[in-house]
Amino acid sequence: MKIRKASNTLTVAEWENFVCAYKNLREGLFKGVAKPSLDDFADEHADAFKDKHMDWHVHTMPADADRPDWGVLFFAWHRMFLNEFENRLRREVPGVTITYWNAFKEPFPEELKKISDNDGAVISPSQLHLPNFDEPDFEKFQHDFEVGYHNDVHAILGGTVGRAHSPRDATFWLHHAFVDRQWGHWFEKHNGALPPTMEQSLHGDTIVTGKKVKDVLHTTQLDYVYGNGIYNNVASKGSDTFAATAEKGMILCASYAENLHAKIHVAALSNVALFLTLQPFMNGIPMAKLGVFPPDTGYVDLKAGKFDVPKEQGHIHIFKKPVGSGFSYIIEAVNGTRLAIFTEITDFTADDGKGASDYEMLYI
Repeated sequence: MKIRKASNTLTVAEWENFVCAYKNLREGLFKGVAKPSLDDFADEHADAFKDKHMDWHVHTMPADADRPDWGVLFFAWHRMFLNEFENRLRREVPGVTITYWNAFKEPFPEELKKISDNDGAVISPSQLHLPNFDEPDFEKFQHDFEVGYHNDVHAILGGTVGRAHSPRDATFWLHHAFVDRQWGHWFEKHNGALPPTMEQSLHGDTIVTGKKVKDVLHTTQLDYVYGNGIYNNVASKGSDTFAATAEKGMILCASYAENLHAKIHVAALSNVALFLTLQPFMNGIPMAKLGVFPPDTGYVDLKAGKFDVPKEQGHIHIFKKPVGSGFSYIIEAVNGTRLAIFTEITDFTADDGKGASDYEMLYI
């Protein structure tokens, strides 16, 4: 599974690998670079702006900002586009991934200046139109995100990244990776609300082709996740000997074998009762959210969302522990399950840009 990390968390070696792979693709056909080169990606993106390709439905054109139908495939098309580019980078440097940059909160990455014609214009939060994650209508959320935050960053930075051939500037890929991860957060917050375009095909010249929206709905369908999600949280911090005292609002991530992941939320807590909400992810695909109201002690089957199952069937064990005149609840991993506490940001717009860990928006 490819893991796309935040740009401010990359190691020196990870930055060097990304810059190296990008520079290789930038050399182009005349330097012996196999197709598709960076120019091929930039040309296909620019073609999506042409009148004859408005039926690709990639962008909402400025003169038609009130016609969101023109960009109804904005999220899906760019998701496939980025994935194809990432896979092409990995032919140059195996294991490299696209990183993402939060322009609302973080300064322009210094390492990015090596492969960008942008000197890192300072973006003021007041210049950005932030997305409304509470918006229940997918097409409106997508349209507002595209013509708002997404377009704002392109325009403020200017230079190559402000033009139709913007993929020639590496900033494009970091910005769009950040945009891409927000679709997953919105999707989770709205209980897996599906785009009305699920059966619509994604079109391009030679790069974006052969898939429908339903084929790119989840990042795991394209074999990648983001660093602030369930998969990486457990992979990087999880333990099969985990045990912790439950606290109200606590968020846990779990994994069992390769195909089962879950997120767990301590929704309510007192010294006499505990209420958990949990959601399993099978093969990276989110399943129904469930509520568990355990009694004093027992084992939880995360896959089935059942409490008080036999010990050998359980993934976590919950039990009461006397503390002073009352009790606390302990949550521990059992039978090889790995658990980790989640503290990353899911809602980047919260608290004036400081962000928040919103359980409802936590994605694989």
